[in-house]
Amino acid sequence: MPHRFTVHLHPSESIDCDKEPYHEVGRLKKFLLCGSYDANQRPVKDMKFAVNVSVLPILMSFEYEWLDENLKWDPKDYNNQSTVAISSEQIWTPDFQLYSSTVKFDTKQSCTNLRCLVKSDGSVLAVPSCDFSARCEADYTDWPLDTQRCRMLFGAWMEHAGEVDYHTRFACLGSEQSNLHTQWRVVSAKKIKKEISYNNVTYPTLMYDYVLERHSGIHLAGILTPIILLFYRTSIIITGILLIHTLIGSVIKGRRNPPPSLIALLAGTIHKNKIGELVLAGEYMEVEYKVCVFTVNHSNDNIIGIKFQKSEIQQADNSELAEHQKTWGSFSRIMDRVMFLLYLATYVISFAMYIPLKYASRFGEYELHVLDYKDINHF
Repeated sequence: MPHRFTVHLHPSESIDCDKEPYHEVGRLKKFLLCGSYDANQRPVKDMKFAVNVSVLPILMSFEYEWLDENLKWDPKDYNNQSTVAISSEQIWTPDFQLYSSTVKFDTKQSCTNLRCLVKSDGSVLAVPSCDFSARCEADYTDWPLDTQRCRMLFGAWMEHAGEVDYHTRFACLGSEQSNLHTQWRVVSAKKIKKEISYNNVTYPTLMYDYVLERHSGIHLAGILTPIILLFYRTSIIITGILLIHTLIGSVIKGRRNPPPSLIALLAGTIHKNKIGELVLAGEYMEVEYKVCVFTVNHSNDNIIGIKFQKSEIQQADNSELAEHQKTWGSFSRIMDRVMFLLYLATYVISFAMYIPLKYASRFGEYELHVLDYKDINHF
């Protein structure tokens, strides 16, 4: 899926070498450009040395910086003019191009209005206006909480590492740009420098990986509503089964006939186990309880109280209960604990199936530097 990022700059101005400039900036440009300067030659005095280009991508607006040995001057000779803006067409610029795009771009056409800020020590700073198309890997498994990784490979077409070498510092994201897109937002980035060898010649390559997350709010609104209804439907079904189970447990607990040998063995085994005794321990309000309301007249005040009283079956002395009644009661409690675990597992599975909790994997470790435009000069 192509994603394009564009930054616009003002058009550049040129210099006429046949006319005498009327200000210091024009005089400085004529001194730098109207002599023996050749924009097609690498800006080094000795061709054995390479030009080191530092690249700082901010979202997809690049900042280039390199040293041009032919663009140096003494600021004192030009009224302390230490910087000058020059059009990219008049000086040498690095052949830095994207070659992993889904669309074939020409750098001269995709990056326009490039003005360069030249300092008196020969360092050149350029921020081009580029329009790039990236290759993105889409995974819709966790839609709408899905992510995409967009990889962009940059390098020089003709100049090898011995002539021009590229270095990247950070992969930055302008805070004002992070959520401009209506469908996607950039959440992380990673930069890697690789060297590709071809015919015993090494070419530097800069790789940038950007991870994008979908703005999922509008999609979640249409998904969570039926999910909540399905969740409540499951909860109502479980409540109905729980009511039936409670009635069945009350009937089983009140039985007097001898239990089957398998039930007796199960109840006896659990009672002999310390953990089993702990699981079956505890008093709960059962359906055999009766609610009694009584009124006490004391002087002129009426005091209304409520007490819970067991039925005649439960009031019988434990010593007089038959052994099979104890077994049925234990079996009823075992059923109660097992059903509780089943209900709990059903709720956990339903929650995991219906409610999406997080975004998909972000493809490993990534670094992201978020900064305002006023902080760019700090790098």
